[in-house]
Amino acid sequence: AGVIYTNARNWSDQDAIGANVEFTPQFAGGLRFLLDKNWTFNIEGAFQHISNANTSARNQGVNAYGGFVGFTYVFDKIWND
Repeated sequence: AGVIYTNARNWSDQDAIGANVEFTPQFAGGLRFLLDKNWTFNIEGAFQHISNANTSARNQGVNAYGGFVGFTYVFDKIWND
């Protein structure tokens, strides 16, 4: 979670952001699968919401969803034999 300052409320072509100070709760999670001593397969998901928590008449808000898939190579072994 966090707080941001933006001037987007002044833009006449949007209705989502209604105040200069907006709140941004967010969360993410993921899984890491060990493939061998040096490789992992990773999958993650994330969500972020931006709004002013009804402190302004305009409070449509913005939601962002994201995902990540990838591999990681660890140059040192993840665990000892």
